[in-house]
Amino acid sequence: MKKVTSKFLAFIAFIMLALMNVNAQTGATLLDTNFEDWKTVISTDQANGSYDVPGATLKIQGGPKFNNSSTPNSGTSTEYPNYFRFGSAGSETNQYLEITPDEEFVTGGRITIIVSTNSNAADVNVFTIADSQSWDVPLAEFNQIGKVFTTKTFDLPETYSGTKTIRLYRTATTTFLHAIKIETNGGSPSIASFKIGELEATIDQEAGTITAELPQGSALAAITPDITLGGSAKSYTPTGAQDFTNPITYTAFNADNSASKVYTVTLTVAVTLSDDATLKSLKYKEASVANFASDTYEYTIELPYGSAVPAVTDVTAETTHVNATVATPVRTLDALPTDISVTVTAENELATQAYIIHFTEKAAGTDVKLKTLKVNGVDKFVAGQTAYIVDLPYTTTEVPTVEATANDSKASLVITQATNLTGQATIVVTAEDGATKGNYTVSFNVLPAPTVPTVTWNFSEAPFVSETITTVKVVDGLTVYAAGEGGSGSDIVLEPNNKSIDIYAFTERLKLGGGGFDAETGVEYSPTRRYLSFNVLGNSEITVYGMSSSSGENRPLIISDNTQILNEQVLLGASITKITYSYTGAATTLYLYSRTGGLNLYAVLATNVGTGSVAITNVTSGDKEVKSVTYYDILGRPATADTKGLVIVKTTYTDGTSASGKVYRLDK
Repeated sequence: MKKVTSKFLAFIAFIMLALMNVNAQTGATLLDTNFEDWKTVISTDQANGSYDVPGATLKIQGGPKFNNSSTPNSGTSTEYPNYFRFGSAGSETNQYLEITPDEEFVTGGRITIIVSTNSNAADVNVFTIADSQSWDVPLAEFNQIGKVFTTKTFDLPETYSGTKTIRLYRTATTTFLHAIKIETNGGSPSIASFKIGELEATIDQEAGTITAELPQGSALAAITPDITLGGSAKSYTPTGAQDFTNPITYTAFNADNSASKVYTVTLTVAVTLSDDATLKSLKYKEASVANFASDTYEYTIELPYGSAVPAVTDVTAETTHVNATVATPVRTLDALPTDISVTVTAENELATQAYIIHFTEKAAGTDVKLKTLKVNGVDKFVAGQTAYIVDLPYTTTEVPTVEATANDSKASLVITQATNLTGQATIVVTAEDGATKGNYTVSFNVLPAPTVPTVTWNFSEAPFVSETITTVKVVDGLTVYAAGEGGSGSDIVLEPNNKSIDIYAFTERLKLGGGGFDAETGVEYSPTRRYLSFNVLGNSEITVYGMSSSSGENRPLIISDNTQILNEQVLLGASITKITYSYTGAATTLYLYSRTGGLNLYAVLATNVGTGSVAITNVTSGDKEVKSVTYYDILGRPATADTKGLVIVKTTYTDGTSASGKVYRLDK
């Protein structure tokens, strides 16, 4: 029994030497700063932004600046060396400082600020403080403070609880905020914890009782408990060492002793040595073992494939009884699977209990599936597919880049890119087990160039000749529209001019003398003069050779379909320019014209052209087949295919869609 008695004496000595430790309730002071601890987060003169500062989240909006070069009139001090300068009048929606304490309010509280201003004027509203419950209803307003450090405190309503965001802004004179303290009342006074050494007493808050059973042999005559206060408690009685031979009454008080709570503390001593050999907790790498219970003695932990063998020091335990002991954990094998056992010996040194953790290893993964597959950034992935054929435009010259990710993050992946357009990219996925592999291929199919013939209107070749067009002229399906019937002042001129580009040596140019619409009354996508137009049956490649009529000014050429501008590209003034445009869509009429100044055109090329009209039966636009074509004159009256003048053509397709265009026909 000498060994047991020594334990008791050591425990009793520990209790006798324990000092009283009174803790303020958790969260009573939510924030208390003169901003010195904020300097590593907020830079000098910092204006707008959100920051994680010690104890809170801070937002600066619209102007309050930190440690601004404009020194406060109150000067600086060692106690308040930092400040926020509110140089401009703010409101609840602009130019404010916003503080959200990390901890929550319990019931009410108070806010204390230390401020100064740069004015001694009387009756000036200096600071307004509001919160997220209602920004436009202030919690408090402070009038003139003066050019000295001044402390202002206001209480929050008792209903103030939970997470709150507080805004501060000035409404009149320049104001400096030097410090802020935010507190919460913390609810009714209470005792949150009552400990004797390492022994935690049981507290029944509703019944107002505190009970604990000390180990056999413990002395009750002089015990100093370790007490933690809760709620709004600020003090308690009695303090210091007490004789717990009989129950003792403890009382917790709030700050002004206006509220209190009484507890009856009863400590007893075990009559016999405890036979409790159970654990209160069992942890692996500081995390509680899943589904731990004191009366469950075996557990299984499955480790990821490839994990190291657990060390015995990775397993820790805490006994239920303060005087029970835990032996050093024991591991059965130095490889997975293995067991680590923890043996508990009760205080009476007779009862023992072993807790065993079975460590197993998860089987290595065999997943070789892909999760994503992209070609030049475009998603091509199809679940379950291993061979891909990707169509590429006929203009493709560079080998595409293939990207992929494995479905299993523990699998590895190697991509070998294709070296040419007829080659093949390969993807090899190796599973976590290092043996299982999955193979994927990506081949490319460069589509053939379209075979749609190109119509060329070269203004240097017949049937074009040097002339001045004052109304409308149609040449091989190209409408040259000057001013229409009876128009004037918008002539289009064909005249000699030599320019060379690509395979062409031009000798004539077509001069659009100005813009294609009236900038004041017209619509820029619907030309009314000085334009070229032609019909396309669907997708078309358009090429234009031309230049600005001003050598010192580049000007844009517009392509529209009379409902919207489809393309706009610049023609240079210093040299002849080649521009291209790919039209995609249904059959329509395309219009070419200038926005404002003159343009000189030398040739226009287009594919998929309908030289007579957009109404050609038994042809398709892309995959659309024409069902019917109807004609109307400019007044909307029914017309025929050979009607002269301006004719509106409506084409209806077999899929139910339709397209409209304009054609101008003249007798040649």
